[in-house]
Amino acid sequence: MITVEDCDTVKAHLVPVHINHTGTANVEKYFKPKPINDTEVEASFRGVKLVGTEIPLDFQGVILEKSSESIETDDNGTSTTVNNYKSVGQFSSYTVFGHDHAPDATMFVSEESDSEEEWEDLFIREPAPSSSFQIVISDDRVKRQKQALEHTQFCRRLRSISIKSYITAGYCRNLLINSRSVQKALRRLVPNTVKVKIAQLGKLPSSTADEQLVFCLKYLVKWFGKNWTNDCCGIRVLGFHSPAPSPISPIKDKHDLLKVIKRFAHNRDTAAVLFTGLLRSYGWDARLVLSLPCLDRSSGPAPPPHPNAATNFDNDLLFPYMWTELVNPLDPSEIFVLDTQALINPDDRCIRLKRTSPPSRITKQSKSAFTTSAYTPHGSLNHMQMHYVVAYGSNYVLDVSPRYMDDIAYRYNRPLDLRKEVGRHALIYTQMLGYLQKRGWRPPQDEVDALNSVGVLCFKVPTTFAAMRRSPNVVCSSTLRYNEVIAPDAESVGKIRLAGSSKSQPVFRRTSVVVGRSRRHWMFRGRDVLKDAVPIKVLNRQGGEVGLFKFDQTIPYTRSCDFSCSPPQIPTNEYNDLEIYHPRMVPQGAIWLQLPEIYRYFSSKRVNVLFQWVPVVVGFSFVGNKKAIPQFKGVVVLQQDENDAKRLWLRLRRQYDHSVLYTKRLRELAAWKLMIRNLRIRKRLQDHYGDCDEDNENST
Repeated sequence: MITVEDCDTVKAHLVPVHINHTGTANVEKYFKPKPINDTEVEASFRGVKLVGTEIPLDFQGVILEKSSESIETDDNGTSTTVNNYKSVGQFSSYTVFGHDHAPDATMFVSEESDSEEEWEDLFIREPAPSSSFQIVISDDRVKRQKQALEHTQFCRRLRSISIKSYITAGYCRNLLINSRSVQKALRRLVPNTVKVKIAQLGKLPSSTADEQLVFCLKYLVKWFGKNWTNDCCGIRVLGFHSPAPSPISPIKDKHDLLKVIKRFAHNRDTAAVLFTGLLRSYGWDARLVLSLPCLDRSSGPAPPPHPNAATNFDNDLLFPYMWTELVNPLDPSEIFVLDTQALINPDDRCIRLKRTSPPSRITKQSKSAFTTSAYTPHGSLNHMQMHYVVAYGSNYVLDVSPRYMDDIAYRYNRPLDLRKEVGRHALIYTQMLGYLQKRGWRPPQDEVDALNSVGVLCFKVPTTFAAMRRSPNVVCSSTLRYNEVIAPDAESVGKIRLAGSSKSQPVFRRTSVVVGRSRRHWMFRGRDVLKDAVPIKVLNRQGGEVGLFKFDQTIPYTRSCDFSCSPPQIPTNEYNDLEIYHPRMVPQGAIWLQLPEIYRYFSSKRVNVLFQWVPVVVGFSFVGNKKAIPQFKGVVVLQQDENDAKRLWLRLRRQYDHSVLYTKRLRELAAWKLMIRNLRIRKRLQDHYGDCDEDNENST
């Protein structure tokens, strides 16, 4: 029985999560959606971000509460259970939530129609008999998962290749503008009024010279931007236009670059290259800055081209990926960031920043003097994000990412966290720059120290549990892994109350996390735990408690043979073999021989080995069996027996090859004997019964 009465109006929510509870809950206290615009609200459930939209109803919704009671149906006392439903709340609309973005409201609204034509041609299918059914298993889901995995692996390889190729491309472009003929051709284009003012900089007082320098730089930026013409697209539009609005004219050497200077037209990348060369022609320390846009594997398909892309080349991308830095010739502790093409605000085309400072004086408050936010990496017209920024001087290369990017403190942690993909990419980027610096392109150390100090402070504190767990920069106690602890002497960088949590907790930098491993795990890495070491954390496992130890509590794993007895003994375990998971685990005074099939040869009962040898276990296999099956690879012998072991292996190898060849020839001989025997039998039958083939021909 259903009873509907007047009741309180409540708010109904439809969330994309599974809740193992049916009953009342204090939703109004812990689930509080906040409006983010006119149509959408934002909330969080257990740290998961939810975005919802309100769906109005054309009818009145009712929330029913179920109750059961027993009723006697006859005089014999027979009773039945009756379910009663009573209204406890009503609603005229409800909010539908989705992950990260609101779902489409049209999916939850059905349009009613009074037309009878929609029902006239409906075919009513006869119900299938219950005894016959068919199950069809589709492999579309498996195919989609396989395609998604292949796409992810492809994007990872593409990122690694793009980092190397972009750095190499910028390095080659930078070498071209070091040519004297290129700089001379660029300097010839500058108006005479600016040439005179630049020549007077060294003769003026410091305050007047500084004002005149800023005037000359702004004049050159404006003059270059007005006279330059973009008649083709740069490298940034590759992958975003199909086909590209205009092919890129190749620049292979300085002769091609001189032709571009004569026309004074190309793409915006070339404009930044030539403007950097123009400043170098006056003997200034000008740098070509290149941002590395790595394709994001989580992004969707490429956006459509700009409507005016056929005429306004490169203008569909709001921000450049090549610009210029100039060390202040009057004050080397400052630097100018210059752009001639993309930035609309005139003040952003010539930005003045601090270049060097003692690392101890760089704090979170003073960091803004070293950074700029004008070169925003992502926008509505720019779908390619920049992940790294590198500057090329006349004879050095420098990482200047902290000057333009935020939330990159993880790159300056030592050692890098290679468990995350961003850490592996940062390692590739650092190694590529290190390769160029080893070839003589070393940057100024004072600026490197200042940028590293700024980069360490470039981090954001997430507000949700999921974002905090993914963050490579900061961590809190509730987002630690099972084998991680916060160092006792770690300093907190602040406190945060994650969404959905009622308590605030301190936030620490990722460098404050100490990773622990068990004794066996350290043995796999070739290290041994000290005897008096105290575990930093104890885990409860099925086999008992397992202690975790940090790196400082371990030493290199070393073992040595026992030379006190005669003959010397190789150390073994209780199974008379030796476990080696790292080359450092080979005992001192012994050698590990990994010759093919050496363990099988030496373990044969037919072979009498006159020296001591021990089989090596490199792992275990659990396939098809509940027990661990050891995997053997090579043997360990004393160094004094190395030559004897190799000679014995060579002799046994020759015997094995000879036996294989002998067995093969025996099989060939047996095949020949069988064929000859069959031929003799055939001949005997033909002599006794005649030729069967001739009888068949006569019968036909």
